[in-house]
Amino acid sequence: MKVTEIHLYQHNLPVKGQPYRASTGTMTLFDSTIIEIKTDTGLKGYGETCPHGSIYQAEHALGARAAIEQIASAIVGQTRCKSLGFIIR
Repeated sequence: MKVTEIHLYQHNLPVKGQPYRASTGTMTLFDSTIIEIKTDTGLKGYGETCPHGSIYQAEHALGARAAIEQIASAIVGQTRCKSLGFIIR
């Protein structure tokens, strides 16, 4: 089984309840990234990264997507990627 496609999706994740307050401002949503990985057998897997917390900056989500795009090009076509900690079986 080989990785054939990797897709990134940006999603504005709303904060439930009270707005999230930080020293940089008040947040009512977070810029989240959904990752979809497809294989040649039709198997799909999903992951998410949503930077937040006391050191949150809006640019963190953009940096996460840029890094994933760089890594994705090396993963497509692979069946094993020990450096990233996964093996497709």
